[in-house]
Amino acid sequence: MSHIKKIAPISRITDSTLKRSFFERILGIADLQINTSGTGGVEIEADDFNYVELSEINDRINYLIHRTPAREAAEQEQDKKE
Repeated sequence: MSHIKKIAPISRITDSTLKRSFFERILGIADLQINTSGTGGVEIEADDFNYVELSEINDRINYLIHRTPAREAAEQEQDKKE
């Protein structure tokens, strides 16, 4: 078994994709693919991990790469109200 660890700055990530085949759905696993600017194709890939955990990671990555100053200000204002 091999293990490769790759790190990409959030500012270079352009998108992330969560993929599941029919059999992966049965097994409760998924694949996460992360693309970065300046590369051709998938830069980082995590295959056959727990679906729930990868889904949370994917949601967090998408939040971080699509956030805007206006969105952050609105969220901070909402936090103050709570």
